[in-house]
Amino acid sequence: MSVTATDAPVNGVVISVPGVTTIADNNPRPDSRSREVVEKVAQELLKKIGTAAANACAQNSNHTTVDAIAGALRSAKSLDGYVLARYLEDFYGWEANASLVVQLSNAETLLKPEVDKAVQAWIKHVPVKQEYVPGDKATFRVVEHYVEAVVWKVEKREAYYYATLCEDGQQVKIGFEYALPKTP
Repeated sequence: MSVTATDAPVNGVVISVPGVTTIADNNPRPDSRSREVVEKVAQELLKKIGTAAANACAQNSNHTTVDAIAGALRSAKSLDGYVLARYLEDFYGWEANASLVVQLSNAETLLKPEVDKAVQAWIKHVPVKQEYVPGDKATFRVVEHYVEAVVWKVEKREAYYYATLCEDGQQVKIGFEYALPKTP
């Protein structure tokens, strides 16, 4: 059965929930592809690469070096230094060399703390709150569908629920922002 964003299962029955939104609709959680996170990491990578070296690699590019690095971080299939260097070569006209690959290999290490900082700032700024406790059955929006799950752990610092999907028993980690509000 296909469930759309305006339908939500309750005790296995699909009901209509017109106009119900979650916090995620208007205030998405920062992640490794978020603009502000990627730009900070791109600036850090540029420092590691060195402006002169980056300009030499990017001599055939019409983009600024930070924009090109940020574009690669957002769009490349992997954060592997070689994959990022090839992306810069293929899409921005950079010359991918061993030195560039080595410096871009720092991307994943630099991203994690920046994502963590951005998520902590987001949690303080956005009104996400814990609605459920372990043992509660909750409804979550996942992409364009609603799923029911039983919460088995709550991670308050990161604003995540760990839950078991009622439909197939799969264990998932899902943000507070995807939970539909508790109904009285």
